[in-house]
Amino acid sequence: MNRKLISVLVANLFAVTAVWAADDDFTWKGSSVGIGVRGTKEEGGTRNGAYGTSATTTAPFTGPEDAAKLNEYRDLSTGAIGFFDLQGSSQRHYFRAFGENLGYEDQYVNLRGGQYSMFKYQLYQDKMPHNLSWNALTPLAGTGSTLLTGPGGAYPPAQNPNAWNQFDYGLQRQNYGGNFEFTGNSPWHIRADYNENTMKGVRPQSGVLGTGSGNGLIEFGAPVDYKTKNLSLDGGYSSKRGSFSVNVQNSKFNNSKDLMQWSNFYMLNNLDTNLLPPDNDLKQVSLNGTLRQLPVNSTLAARFTWSKLTNGFNVESGGLKPTTNASPPTAVGTLVTAPSSATFSGDYETTTASLSLSSPWGAGVDTRLYYNYYDTKNNSTLVQYALGGLGNTAACANPSFPSTSAADRFCIGPYPNSLFEYKKQDIGLDAGWRINRGNKVSGGLNYLEVERHREDAEKTKEDKIWLEYKNTMLESLAARIKYQFVQRESELNPAFPPNTSPFSTTGILPTQVPYYFRAYDVSNSDANQIKMVFDWSPMPFVDTGLEGSWRKTDYKDLYYGRKDDYRQEYNVTVSVGDPKKFRITALANYEYIKFDQAYRNGTPATPGGPQTTANFDWGTENTQINTLFGLIADWPVVERLALKGSYTWTKTDGGVDFTSGSPFTPAGAGNFNGGPLVNYVTDNTTKQTLNLKGDYKIDKSWTGTIGYVYEKYDYADDQMRGYQGFYPYYQNLGGTNNSWFSGAFANPSYKMEVIYLMATYKF
Repeated sequence: MNRKLISVLVANLFAVTAVWAADDDFTWKGSSVGIGVRGTKEEGGTRNGAYGTSATTTAPFTGPEDAAKLNEYRDLSTGAIGFFDLQGSSQRHYFRAFGENLGYEDQYVNLRGGQYSMFKYQLYQDKMPHNLSWNALTPLAGTGSTLLTGPGGAYPPAQNPNAWNQFDYGLQRQNYGGNFEFTGNSPWHIRADYNENTMKGVRPQSGVLGTGSGNGLIEFGAPVDYKTKNLSLDGGYSSKRGSFSVNVQNSKFNNSKDLMQWSNFYMLNNLDTNLLPPDNDLKQVSLNGTLRQLPVNSTLAARFTWSKLTNGFNVESGGLKPTTNASPPTAVGTLVTAPSSATFSGDYETTTASLSLSSPWGAGVDTRLYYNYYDTKNNSTLVQYALGGLGNTAACANPSFPSTSAADRFCIGPYPNSLFEYKKQDIGLDAGWRINRGNKVSGGLNYLEVERHREDAEKTKEDKIWLEYKNTMLESLAARIKYQFVQRESELNPAFPPNTSPFSTTGILPTQVPYYFRAYDVSNSDANQIKMVFDWSPMPFVDTGLEGSWRKTDYKDLYYGRKDDYRQEYNVTVSVGDPKKFRITALANYEYIKFDQAYRNGTPATPGGPQTTANFDWGTENTQINTLFGLIADWPVVERLALKGSYTWTKTDGGVDFTSGSPFTPAGAGNFNGGPLVNYVTDNTTKQTLNLKGDYKIDKSWTGTIGYVYEKYDYADDQMRGYQGFYPYYQNLGGTNNSWFSGAFANPSYKMEVIYLMATYKF
């Protein structure tokens, strides 16, 4: 535990002792303390890897065990366990202290107290690990620092992962702070909050080795040493007629490591540079207010916020580049492309406002009229790059986007840039009519408008309408059905789809395939959704629930991109039994997602026509299926003995299926089974969890607990075995197309067993 926090907690306990002395009727009630022991047996997945010995041959390599997924957001280490939950109060004061997972990486401590109607306070510490992948491998030395060095030698070095260095991808987060609120037995309040959030560890990072994807890449660990300090002050007034409050916040993010360097194997082991997140400062002001008891007993609520995010850092002006077209290079220099500004000053303002009027008109009719506004202003430094060259730069003309090169030179043209900002606002009306005690109909209209600095779609409009019917006429049955329709239309500019050359004045022509592509986040679309919910209790101690939803989105006015999106989900819950005797609950969930996408290779730009190995239509069908089954049982065997158990089984199935008009020839682009378009499964997982627990009351103060947990997680993903059936630690694709990977996330499968004993004392 943080030393500063310990001192604060001790001081707080002394303060509570002083309260007891002044308030002699202070008593402990409902408190408990537990201490026990836990034993954990865990087994992580091993990586079915390989490293390339040539462009066509591999050598198998079994990567080390990875149990990070098992411990992703928790610490299940073997050892002593315990908790405390101390509660006490008097006529004037109250106090509660709670702590669990003491001494572990997921420790939580929370202290609350105060004087009724006068003041209240809180002190807390919350630790959480985020273990990403353990026992990763890298040919670089120095992971965790800002300088990663390679083994040296001729290109390509370090081909055998048996000689690589081992490290863990993982982050440790800690949040500690407190707050104090004073009311003074009045309608006024003032509140102060402060907390510090730290994060330390190593997270995944990568770098391109050459001048493009044809020269491979390398994965490595980037150091993380973040600290965020948050301060908030709030004051306001509240009464039966209304309320208002003012809140001022300041958040400062600090990263002690601004950049890192690493040996670039392709660039003759010279040091390359990756930038890390810069420091930033966020300031925010919020105003909130409500007016109640207006005509027809309406309530008017309003909120306004303004925030400004700023940062600043030096702009990099150069990078490693071969001096000639030789591959691998015989010499490496620095390509300098002078930026328009040597420093970047980030300045991003966000303004939001919302207004709503809720009115109960009588006769079962109620309405809500609302408006929301969201606006961003990007006042940051606009950084653009000038002409750059390396080698025989005297022969460099002003090349068009993106670059030109020859045997003795490399030239890159000036690169313009732009700042992104947008404005969003919506207005709507919701209304409901309770026809009688058991029937209610509701509906609503909403209009949304988005304006953005984006060439392919500067403006989007969205209309939404929904209707809902609720029926509770039968005491044992409640039902609800809702329909929603959303229509989206954008002012599309097909000549400037994403990734269009910034130098182009005419953009993409109708004779080119990208002219008919639409990004699905702005595509014109119609979306229909239906949702039904039933809750039925046919007899005492029998409760059932059924929920289903269906959503279909059709993307319109395009040839290429996402064509449609279909989703359906079902939930079933059945509970049977008297909780005082025996009760069992069964639950199930099924979710299905499918979306289709269309593309084109070659000419003509529009789909259809003769399908050849050079000119053909192709597409994908992406699917995802999620399934869950569960059982929960509670059995109070006798007055002193209670047994609990649960079992859950979850499964995810995903995949991508390709279609292509290209004739089936081994050499043809776009063929199946051996060509670039090969169906594959992705993110296929199965997880089983069994939890058994027994509590025995020894007497009115002591309770003994024994528990057992079994958990098994299986993972399969074709993307992790795409290198001749293996995970590629060192991937050799021939020539200078070589890459180095760590094994992270290759197989997060695991199996775990936990048994624990706990003694709890209540007072």
